[in-house]
Parts: sequence; structure tokens; C-alpha cells
Amino acid sequence: MVLLDYVLVEFTIERNKMKNTNPKTQSFSDQAKGHILGFPRIGAQRELKWALESYWGNEISQSQLIEIGLKIKEQNWVSQLNAGLDFVTVGDFAWYDHVLNMSSYLGVVPERFNHKQGAPVDLDTYFRIARGRSIKGKDAPASDMTKWFDTNYHYIVPEFSENQSFNVNGAKLNSRYQKCSGAN
Repeated sequence: MVLLDYVLVEFTIERNKMKNTNPKTQSFSDQAKGHILGFPRIGAQRELKWALESYWGNEISQSQLIEIGLKIKEQNWVSQLNAGLDFVTVGDFAWYDHVLNMSSYLGVVPERFNHKQGAPVDLDTYFRIARGRSIKGKDAPASDMTKWFDTNYHYIVPEFSENQSFNVNGAKLNSRYQKCSGAN
């Protein structure tokens, strides 16, 4: 099931299908479903923070970074299953921030990053939008960052052009959905 919540695209997978679909004969526990909208993405021991810093410092490869991210995602899915949730949240992981994720899913990349329109946004372009630099690619001014309402959470502000086109790239989300379905 695909849900839009603020700017998050989130896939959920039902863990236990209801056997009795007649609401008059179901107990309350059969009707009630447990679900969360997202799970902390940083890892139990802040693994994502350390991995990102190591990648940006050229101490680990991109494939190592991606492997660490995948392990965190899988641990989050297992934790949700073990907690007894009926739906496991997929698509809530972000390398930097969720608004930037949505921008990259829609192909919203400022021209200064020389990104081919319609092509998937690679990880280094993603980081260059957020930070102005990454391991690969030419440095460019980072996109602006602003506060989410009155919180300490900041996000990367999407930049739109006059003739902006949107190209939905659901391959990453579909891949996460498929991996989580296999783990289920």
C-alpha cells in the first residue's frame, strides 16, 4: 500500500492477513492493526552517522556505505516485526533527510549539479545537493536548509525552476519493498 504523509513516500507491508473478514464476528484485536509511520534511521549505535562521516572522509567505499545502510534498514524491519506490528514501514530511511529523498524521487535537482533530466539521482549527487560536495562530482553551492516548523529538525529546501518537470523514480522504493517482502 502506498501512503503519502507530508512529503514521505512510505510503503507498508501487512504482516498478518486477517483470516476472518466479517467485522461482526471479529474481536477488537482482530480489527485493530499496529503501525508506525517511521523508524529512527541512524542505527542503534549511530552507525549511519559514523558511516557517512567515513564515506565523506574517503575512508570507506560507496558500496560499504550502502551495505551499512541496508543493514540498518533490515534491523529496523526485524525490530518492527519482533515488536508485533502488523505493518512494517518501508521507505522511511534517508541518507540525509526525507525532503531531499522526495526531491530525488521526483527528479528535482538544481541545474548547477549537471544532473541529466529523468535519470535516477545517484548518491553523490544527492550529497552534493545537501552539502555542496561529495566524493565524486564537481562541488557546487549546496541547497538551502531550513527548520521544520518550530523544531530543531532541518531539511534541504527543494529548488524548482520555471519549467520544472517531475520524473517519478520509484525504483529505489520498489527495491526496498521487494527486500522487505522477502524478509517478511
